[in-house]
Amino acid sequence: MFAPEGSHEVIEARYRSNAKAFVKYHEKILAENGSNGHYFGSETTYMDIALFAFITVIRQPNEKAIKDCTDYFSESNAPGLNKVYETVQASSIAAPYVATLK
Repeated sequence: MFAPEGSHEVIEARYRSNAKAFVKYHEKILAENGSNGHYFGSETTYMDIALFAFITVIRQPNEKAIKDCTDYFSESNAPGLNKVYETVQASSIAAPYVATLK
């Protein structure tokens, strides 16, 4: 990555702060819906798919580049987010995309 010297620490700090806030905010919303693997009701919506895509994209490159950041999106810290991710991943609507990830 091309960036000024010392900026990696700034990027890590910003990632940690944003990841923590993201998880806290979304876990609250998901708990209000019963932590059932969906943001709204019990059917897969655009928001569920958007979260699945977001986590797929944001997790993988950053978990390799930023030490110890996997904990923010772990099952113990983000059970609602993981439930949505797993629900969408297992759904037929995401099957064609999920097949490309393997």
